[in-house]
Amino acid sequence: MRAKRRLPLLKHLPAAEKVAKDHADDMVNYNFYSHYSKVPGKKLLTDRLKIEGLDPYCYAENISSSNGLQYEYGRKVNPPGPSGVFTYVSRSKREEIVPHTYISFARSVLILWMNSRGHKNNIISTCYQYMGCAAAYYGDDTFYDMPNFISVQCFSSEHK
Repeated sequence: MRAKRRLPLLKHLPAAEKVAKDHADDMVNYNFYSHYSKVPGKKLLTDRLKIEGLDPYCYAENISSSNGLQYEYGRKVNPPGPSGVFTYVSRSKREEIVPHTYISFARSVLILWMNSRGHKNNIISTCYQYMGCAAAYYGDDTFYDMPNFISVQCFSSEHK
């Protein structure tokens, strides 16, 4: 998205990736979905950045909770069979819901974020030079334990 707009590409920052991974894991392990963590000492993004030794003048975070299958939202689904394969409820044929590949999942999350003004602004902001991304798996216990991921992007500028 940045290249399409002729913006400088973001550089990978391992410390920002660690912040993203820890927050994604915390959201799954402590059962919350928010930019504000339930974990003591990690409530704000600035807290989480400081834990990893980061003190940027600009920073931001995108989060999403997305299906791990190429599921068309709103369609009825059969409970998975013994093989764990999910299928749509259909009278005419057995229509399997295939898992995302790494690339198809990344694209689907990016589309979600680009369709949200705040998330999009983070992605295309020229304030940031660095980014770290991560995801954590969870089974959606309200939907046949369908595989889902919480994804987190952490954006950072140079240090103060």
